[in-house]
Amino acid sequence: MVKRYRTFLKELSKLPIEEQGVKIQEEFHSWKGNHDQVDDICVIGLRV
Repeated sequence: MVKRYRTFLKELSKLPIEEQGVKIQEEFHSWKGNHDQVDDICVIGLRV
């Protein structure tokens, strides 16, 4: 799961930050499906 997530983030790095946020939310909702969210999630983006 971690390898897939890292690959996903590397692909997003080429997009504008606003679009990255949208894509991350879409991927999360797709992954979560109809299940209840039971843990907190924090994703931080940095521009270097």
